[in-house]
Amino acid sequence: PIPCVPWQSQTSGQYQRRVHGRWRCSIIKEKNNIKLYVRRVFIMDNCEELCPGWLSFIKGVVDSEDLPLNISRENLQQSKILKLIQKNLVKKCVELFKEIAENDEDYKTFYAAFSKMIKLGIHEDSKNRKKLAEFLRYHSTKSGDDQVSLKTYVERMKENQ
Repeated sequence: PIPCVPWQSQTSGQYQRRVHGRWRCSIIKEKNNIKLYVRRVFIMDNCEELCPGWLSFIKGVVDSEDLPLNISRENLQQSKILKLIQKNLVKKCVELFKEIAENDEDYKTFYAAFSKMIKLGIHEDSKNRKKLAEFLRYHSTKSGDDQVSLKTYVERMKENQ
């Protein structure tokens, strides 16, 4: 299973995040599974502003000290703190994917389950497109049933190919 990754981040204030993946993926966009808390008080379930759609398979909790307790939906959409939390959440998920990619067997399982979501991320998230492209795997004539990254494929190419 995907590990549970607790982490703490400090910006203008402080927010704690505890994120873990769940082993279920579908082509249909599910509701976002990120719950928002402010100072340990539950604010909202399925907070779509915290996580992009291509990361809908991630399940987690965000606890922020910076947001006001009486925040409205309109204010939530315009909050700079929330945009910063989303940026750091995506960054941390990409780092988690890199850790998983270090172990080939774990990554095969992960890629089989979530490759469609990573491909969706390449189309939806222009800021992280290059980072996400590193996680794609392709079949080649030399790899047989295994899939290889583009980097590995290019390294194996003959000189004049």
